[in-house]
Amino acid sequence: MGWFHGSKANWVYAFTSGQAMMLDQVEDEAFSKGLLGKGIAIRSKDGKFYSPVDGVVTMVFPTMHAVGIKSKDGADLILHIGIDTVKLQGKGFHALVGNDTTVKRETCCWRQI
Repeated sequence: MGWFHGSKANWVYAFTSGQAMMLDQVEDEAFSKGLLGKGIAIRSKDGKFYSPVDGVVTMVFPTMHAVGIKSKDGADLILHIGIDTVKLQGKGFHALVGNDTTVKRETCCWRQI
């Protein structure tokens, strides 16, 4: 895929455990057509979502379905949960971090409830 260049210090790790798939397999055109950028989709097996990098939380979306993180190396990441999750208005998610929270790789950021 061309994402893994440089040392392991710059890698972005999976943010949940489960079944990974390419974005073109996701049933949402915003993702499958790459409108939101490069990435992968993961069908979570346990509903827990972790920081994939060391960095700082730059935003927690009001409906709790997305978290922005700036890695210590300066990469901006958006972690998004689910398809059509905006419609849930935060129901079903519990954020464990807030804006400006410093996170380490594998810090639990939010979970499904």
